[in-house]
Amino acid sequence: MKNQTEEYIENKLKSPNFPESNVKILIESYTQPWRKYHTLEHVVQMLAHVDDDDMLLKYAVALHDVVYAQYPVALGVNEYRSANTVSKLCHSLTYFEIKEIEEAIIATAFWQISQPCAVISSLAEDLCDLDLSDLALPYDEMTYWADLALAEAKGLYDKVWVCSNASTEVTNAMLYSGQIKFFTTLLRRDKIYYNHSLFEEKAKENVLRRLTLLQEKIKNLQGTEN
Repeated sequence: MKNQTEEYIENKLKSPNFPESNVKILIESYTQPWRKYHTLEHVVQMLAHVDDDDMLLKYAVALHDVVYAQYPVALGVNEYRSANTVSKLCHSLTYFEIKEIEEAIIATAFWQISQPCAVISSLAEDLCDLDLSDLALPYDEMTYWADLALAEAKGLYDKVWVCSNASTEVTNAMLYSGQIKFFTTLLRRDKIYYNHSLFEEKAKENVLRRLTLLQEKIKNLQGTEN
């Protein structure tokens, strides 16, 4: 029996171009146990900003994280693997529509290293914007998602640590530092969003608050160690 989130996904996406079998694949993928942030709820949060008649953006959102490895991988690997599912699951689309969705998904891997003025399609711009839309939520909700991202990273790196018998376990300080780097990179950009300018002010305010919190957490950890 489907829960409310799964029913929303099905109602939003199911169509002759995206049958129930595809929805089932999405649900199975996004509910994998190692996922904490890249879940169905993340997809729902993005789809809330997508018009029902915007078919390509709906499919791009649905598939952009459909493949997410249970261990850390190089930048772009998950996105390229997710992009490779588009032709398999959206085969009723035209060649050019499939390629546009694939390129949009891949673009979400590299937004960190390019300003939002790079020449990409409007579909890719919108997908990148929505992928960061949780930053513009009320602060308590934004920090909830940021904590889920930390929890997911901890689980992925812990699995590597156990399997490789590494001498150094991933610590909270390392995770906090990684998120600080992520948010600092965001703030170096001229703007966070390509098209969703209404997100901009709240997102920057939230990111600054989150950075202050993380820096305090690291300082407290260092004080405990001393």
